[in-house]
Amino acid sequence: MTEPAPRLRGSVRARLRRFSWLMLGVVLLAILSLLVSQFWLERTSLRLQRSLLPHWQTAQQLNTDTRALAAQAARLPLALGEGELDTLLMQVESRLTLLDEDLDRLFRHTGESRDVASLRQAVAQLHTTIARAGAVTRQRIAVEAAARDAAGSRQSDALRRMERDLARLLDEQTVVLTSYASALASDADRLLLAQRNEFALKHWLQTLLILLAGLTIAILLVAQSNLLERQLLQRIDALRRSMLSGAIDARLLSGDGRGDELDAMQAELARLLGRLTQQNLALEQLATTDPLTGLANRRRLFELLEYEMARQRRTPRALSLLLIDIDHFKRVNDSWGHNAGDRVLLGLAKVLLSGLRQADLTARYGGEEFLVVLPDTNAAGALAVAELIRQRVAASQLSLAEGQTLQLTVSIGAATLQGEESIASLIDRADRALYQAKHQGRNRVCSLAAEETAASGAAASGKAVADDGLPPGGH
Repeated sequence: MTEPAPRLRGSVRARLRRFSWLMLGVVLLAILSLLVSQFWLERTSLRLQRSLLPHWQTAQQLNTDTRALAAQAARLPLALGEGELDTLLMQVESRLTLLDEDLDRLFRHTGESRDVASLRQAVAQLHTTIARAGAVTRQRIAVEAAARDAAGSRQSDALRRMERDLARLLDEQTVVLTSYASALASDADRLLLAQRNEFALKHWLQTLLILLAGLTIAILLVAQSNLLERQLLQRIDALRRSMLSGAIDARLLSGDGRGDELDAMQAELARLLGRLTQQNLALEQLATTDPLTGLANRRRLFELLEYEMARQRRTPRALSLLLIDIDHFKRVNDSWGHNAGDRVLLGLAKVLLSGLRQADLTARYGGEEFLVVLPDTNAAGALAVAELIRQRVAASQLSLAEGQTLQLTVSIGAATLQGEESIASLIDRADRALYQAKHQGRNRVCSLAAEETAASGAAASGKAVADDGLPPGGH
């Protein structure tokens, strides 16, 4: 029956919960303040974008158009021909049209203000004066072109005096118009600048609010970190150091585990540490070892192959594989039983381990197949090692039940890594070399180069070598 948990004198959970509620309240308050300030800032920004900025742009454009109109209108009395006059009048009319459009936009932004009314009146007067000046200039050009006598000269002089009077009037009216436009542009500049300064002030205040909120949250996070450090992490770290050292602090073992949740957890962890360590070792052994032979299993084999392939790419080294298969193993199982087959596999594993280096890895690849990884071994070295293994197996006597012995032979396929070859390709070449050894009569060693793989594969697909009734590939 499970022993009831002891009653705790305190609770880390309660302390952390109270602090979390405090921090949540501060964060929500900071978020609300930031939302209000952002709404306040957005209103100012929308006013700038929708009203003040278009008004300022229109005022600046109006000022530019009035100055351009003044410059073009002053050239009307200087026209010497009908074509030049028509061109000037066309340009002036175009500028007047632009002024009317500017006034319409200004009216949409500000309404019919006194400045807009004054500008409309000045533009209307300028329309009339320009029309009169154009008519007088056109008349003067016609008179100068048609009359060659004294009467024509007098009429031309009178028209030129009228042009001068109209030119002075045009100049006065354009000065008035440009002064109105300049005053309007200056007012728009001042208004936009004031609004921009207000926007900048609000933005600065929002930035200050963000900094204060961030500072407050940072202080709370530091306080929370200190609380976690004192109440949780330091105590867990003390237990971790004890675990790494391999010896549990005597205070943990002697404690009653009644202080709070961590005290109870530390006491329980101290009791479970030894048992957990043993279980981890057992699991690691099961995960990487073949349970029958004690050799590495396929998982451990491919982990080592990945490591050796990466090492070979960094610093080019030779890497070879031996794929070993017991000849006529099915007959052993059929004649002596599966227990005898297991003893044969175990005996072969011992023979393989006794003849290899410590750096080499022997793994059970599947069934009666074994795979040997030979780091830093070239093709000639791999063939030499394979031949030595073949001879040792052929010379050994494997014990069976009731004092009976069995002599086995093995077929071995060797392959050496070439270039950027993959693991799958390397194992496939070793497998094809093993198939070749079987095909040539068993109890022998064969090697297959990369360029021979395609031809060997084509030949294997067209032939079937029976091995205890197995199809090609079963060895």
